[in-house]
Amino acid sequence: MSETIQLGEIAIRVTRKDIKNVHLSVHPPDGRVTLTAPSATRLDVARAYAISRLGWIRQQQEKLKNQPRETPRRFIERESHYLWGRRHLLSVAYREAKPSVSLDHKRITLTVRPGSDSTKRAEVMHEWHKSLLHEIVPVLIKKWEPKLKVHVSSYFLQRMKTKWGSCNPRQGHIRLNTELVKKPKDLIEYVIVHEMVHLIEPVHSDRFIAILQEHYPTWHEARAELNELPLSAEVWKQWFVYMLRCSNGCLYTGITTDVQGRLKVHNAGKGSAYVRAHRPAKLVAFTASENRSSASRLEYSVKSLSRAQKIVLARMWKAGQ
Repeated sequence: MSETIQLGEIAIRVTRKDIKNVHLSVHPPDGRVTLTAPSATRLDVARAYAISRLGWIRQQQEKLKNQPRETPRRFIERESHYLWGRRHLLSVAYREAKPSVSLDHKRITLTVRPGSDSTKRAEVMHEWHKSLLHEIVPVLIKKWEPKLKVHVSSYFLQRMKTKWGSCNPRQGHIRLNTELVKKPKDLIEYVIVHEMVHLIEPVHSDRFIAILQEHYPTWHEARAELNELPLSAEVWKQWFVYMLRCSNGCLYTGITTDVQGRLKVHNAGKGSAYVRAHRPAKLVAFTASENRSSASRLEYSVKSLSRAQKIVLARMWKAGQ
């Protein structure tokens, strides 16, 4: 059973499943939004989480709206195809032989049997793309395993609509989008490192960012190039809604542009009177907001929740970072 949350012009389809973390997705090509949450999640908690991610939702929808779209490939003579970030022209040869693909300096030659339709030609190309990725992915994984001190038990290649990669920390698996074969190899390396860091830190927390920054300092540039987003869109330069646990166990909610800085202010006795009286406070979770106004609205919504609901929301924030 699913329900719908309406936030202005944005409709979010909410589904509850037997899962631990919340999954918020904006789907191509039209920006449809879905939120999958743990079974016990109340709708008002899901709504508060969705409000906290409203800026991100709009950013992703705008990105999909403005994203250059490749016309559907027909795999015909002199059609353009990208490989490792470079453009190649396709040449199609029909022969009574096993289908194959070969590459020279500027041309990709696709050999198929006479009568092969576009679907068959696409399948042959896709398998070739996978074979190329299989040549470099194990090498990159082997390179980064000792650096990160992790072990990738296995990796998988598949078509993915909304992600470049994913990770299953429990199983030690990573999955990679076969569309990466069209990107420069250094960007593929970034995606692999990103997913391997998830074996250390499953969510996009401050710790995750610190580890990635330490081992792959140019990750900002790689991500921006891969996703075609300006660097100035980084979410941690925006307003945040944060949640603190005071010494008496109560959860305090506030807004700021600097979460760690604000925590220091609170613990120095220069923040709110309530936290000052119940120090020390510890950071529970935080989430980025679109601007100060939306942060204030979210803060008001969170303060109306019960303690149990706030704990659930905090877990969602941590999982969604």
